[in-house]
Amino acid sequence: MQFTALEDFFSPETQSHYVKGLSYTVRAFEEYDASKWNEKTRAQVKERCESLAKLAPVWLKEGKIRFGGPAGGQVRGG
Repeated sequence: MQFTALEDFFSPETQSHYVKGLSYTVRAFEEYDASKWNEKTRAQVKERCESLAKLAPVWLKEGKIRFGGPAGGQVRGG
């Protein structure tokens, strides 16, 4: 699932800042190759993935995000 932030905001649950106009991808933990991570890192990433998947619909209702990628379908960066 991909979403784009409609405003700048901080999420205490994910310990992350989200920036207006930037797009983010929510992935299932199982999509990561966690074989080289220690147990603590694995648990932290899994918790963050699960939290983000639960929070995105809430943020949508609050008007903080919209589902989908960047406007025009292009990703820009260096």
